[in-house]
Amino acid sequence: MSDFFSLKTVQITPELGMALKSFRIENEVTATSIVEEFSKSSSYITKLEKGEIKKIDGEFFLKLCNYITKTENGLSMFLSKLSRDFREYSSETQITIINIDDLLIDHTVSPQLISDINNYLESHDISIEQLVNKINANEDIQNNIDFETAPKNEWIVSGNSNNEKNYIIKLDIPRSYIENLLAGKITTIHFVIGKAILYSLYRLGNEDDAATLANSKLQINNIIHYVRPNYIAFNDENMDNLFGGLPVEASEALQFITSTLKLVTNLTKENDYGPKRIQQIKANLESDLGFAFAFMSLNIEELAPKSKAVKEKFLKELKTLIEKYSLADAGLDTYD
Repeated sequence: MSDFFSLKTVQITPELGMALKSFRIENEVTATSIVEEFSKSSSYITKLEKGEIKKIDGEFFLKLCNYITKTENGLSMFLSKLSRDFREYSSETQITIINIDDLLIDHTVSPQLISDINNYLESHDISIEQLVNKINANEDIQNNIDFETAPKNEWIVSGNSNNEKNYIIKLDIPRSYIENLLAGKITTIHFVIGKAILYSLYRLGNEDDAATLANSKLQINNIIHYVRPNYIAFNDENMDNLFGGLPVEASEALQFITSTLKLVTNLTKENDYGPKRIQQIKANLESDLGFAFAFMSLNIEELAPKSKAVKEKFLKELKTLIEKYSLADAGLDTYD
């Protein structure tokens, strides 16, 4: 974990506790095994999954997700699960998910990214002090009614002049952090910190769309959100430019699909597992778009709680069925 900005405490709501329980069951992990692994009391997991334990240590939450999945990517896998129903959660749960996504998951900082930032600073005659001041000015949220009382470096639910809820984060990044980052002394970064640095950098460079440039640079360097809340303001003026004028729900679903496919491909890129399957999806769509789309949209939600063994059996039988219907037609009938 990145020590300075990492989320020290995770707020547990009943919704988040229930999602954690479902995640545990899906991965066939018993509550008893967690109690034994982490030396907790027998009632601890029950209370945690009911949301009766309101706060837990961020480092423990990370280890818990990894233990449940038996991987080093447990937290990102849990966030991917949460993203399915993000809009249905309460604002209290949503803000917790956003904080986990933005301030608990570490992303590797590539040498190329550091080189690009340093080159941009030099070519646009921007000093580190100017960059730090731009970030910490928090210009985009200065007029928010909760700006003065907002904690530093943590997302909160806030109101605005129209009493509408939104999410804000007031950043306070030390100059020493930026200096160490640009000197290559910091090797991991949280998404929101990387976004703030790049966004402020491009604002100082007078770029027309600093936010889009920042997002693109992060994605190129595999620094991504695992949950994507509705950061885009959908309205009558921009709707036609977003995914061909699709309704809001469909646009958000399409965003989720693309980000989730990218996530699972990255998580399974060893031995070319993920990339091969993405190529197969592409081939399926190219060969018969209508049929492939219908096949991919079959409802399998009720299979989600089933065991891994049941799902593997289902996939094996499905492959057999595909092979059966793929056999060449007999052609001309012949007779003895």
